Order: sequence, then C-alpha cells, then structure tokens
Amino acid sequence: MVDPALMPINPVPPPLVLEKILLNNTPATNRAEIKIAYGYRNLELDYSAPSFNSPERIRFRHQLVGLDQDWVDAGKARSVSYPRLAPGSYVFRFTACNSDGVWNEKSVSIAFQITPAYWQTAWFRGLAVFVFSGLVAVGVRYRYIQTMRRKLRSLEQAHAIERERMRIARDIHDDLGARLTQMAFLSEITSNELGSNSKAGERLEKIATGSRQAIRSLEEIVWAVTPPEGYAAGLFRLPEPLCQRILSRHGNSLPPGFALDDSGHSAFLRSAPSSVSGLQRDAEQHPQTRSGNRGLAADETHGITT
Repeated sequence: MVDPALMPINPVPPPLVLEKILLNNTPATNRAEIKIAYGYRNLELDYSAPSFNSPERIRFRHQLVGLDQDWVDAGKARSVSYPRLAPGSYVFRFTACNSDGVWNEKSVSIAFQITPAYWQTAWFRGLAVFVFSGLVAVGVRYRYIQTMRRKLRSLEQAHAIERERMRIARDIHDDLGARLTQMAFLSEITSNELGSNSKAGERLEKIATGSRQAIRSLEEIVWAVTPPEGYAAGLFRLPEPLCQRILSRHGNSLPPGFALDDSGHSAFLRSAPSSVSGLQRDAEQHPQTRSGNRGLAADETHGITT
C-alpha cells in the first residue's frame, strides 16, 4: 500500500488565465482601458488555471477592489458576475491553488471604471444645489412680498374705514349741528318775543339750552373722531404726571399702561374726549392761562390751545 503522507507535495502553483470579460453578454475587446457606462446590466469575468495535475481539485479565490474588503473564496467556480456596480474605479484580481493547496502568489488583475450618469457628476450636483438654493430664495422673497401686500391691503382697508368714519362724522356734524343750531336760534328768538315771564318762553329757553348742550356734545363726539390737526400734539408732549393731574380735574385718568405717544392718540381721545374738550373750553374762557401765570391751569393749556 502507498502511504499518502509519504507522497511528495507539488510545490508548483497552477498558472492563471483571465479568459473572457463579458459586458451585457458581449466580449470586451480592449482590456487596456475598460470604461463601462452607467446603467449596464451585467459584467461577467471568466478565468481558469490550466493544470494537468488533478485539475478537478484546483480552487479559486477573487476580490473586487473597491467593493470586497478581502478575498472571496470561490471554490471551483471559474466565473463571477457583478450586476449594476456603482460608479467608480475597480480592480478585479484572482488567484488559484493546486491540489496540494499551494497558492499562486502572483494574482492576475484587471482594472476597469464605471462612468457615472450625468446626474451623478459633481458639476450636476453643484448645479442642482445652486438651482435649489435659488428656488428657495425666490420662494422666500415671494412669500415676503405676498405678506407685505396683505399688510398693505389691510392698512389700505383700515385707512378707507377711517376716512369713511371721518366723512360720516363730518356729515353728522354739518347736518345735525346745523339743525340744532337753527333750533336753538329760533327758540331763543321766540323766547325773547314771548318774554321771560311766560311759561312758553321758559320752555323755549330750556329747548334752546338743551340744543346748545346737544351741539356741544356733538362737537365733542366729532372732535374725538376727527380732532383738528395738531390739536392734541401739545398734550402728548406733556409729562405723564401732569396729564394725570389735568384729567383728574375733569374726573378722568390715563388708562393703565397708556403710552403718551402718537400711537396712543386715538385711544386717548376716545377714552376722555370730554376732558380734553373741557380743557379747550377752560382755555377759551380764561385766556390769561396762556401766559403761564395761572399755575396748573397754565400747564394744562400749554401746547393745547392755539
């Protein structure tokens, strides 16, 4: 009997041959520079290791540098396929061992490149980022313009309402004020003709007095809605404590958190129209207060009357 342990070991590794490179089942003709377009279906590489010493016991291993981290044991398989690789550069190499496990240290390798599609190139990605940034900027600007337009329309509507309110107030003042003035005037004339001792004269005097009071109230309401230009500017230049003192004399006070500036103008006039009108009447009845010699009264009318 022959002892297998005493048989000599074959130290010669098998030779390596890369037989075919098939791209979509079509052989590659130029192996020096292989460039494969993105979107190919399949890449197949056929290899062999011709040997007359137990060829059925030859084993292979391969590695695709750029994809595999280490050698891949292929066993007796003599081909490998790589469908749809990502764009990039690759190197395929393989080797084989004989029946005694002696590997060929000089592997056979071939390099090839998968070219990217245009949408995978750096210039296209840069262009896409630029276009996207431009669209975002345009969108932000469009949104800003639309917001500003809505605010402008809102302001225009508010101004239109304000103008209409002022027109209505002027119409009421002109129409109703004229009728009340006529009523008071005719009542006074008739009362004077009838005499003060007549009951009808007394009633007519009351009617005239009530008409004058109604005219004054109407003027206060219209004044609060549409005050004369610059009328309240002087008041808002006064210190807050002085304004509080002025209003307290007429039974009013500044609302909590009220700001003495132009933004609080309308709110103040509507909250205390009678007080400000009273200040105007006081100033008209006491012109000496304009000279600044009447203490608080002079302070109250400073910057208010003209």
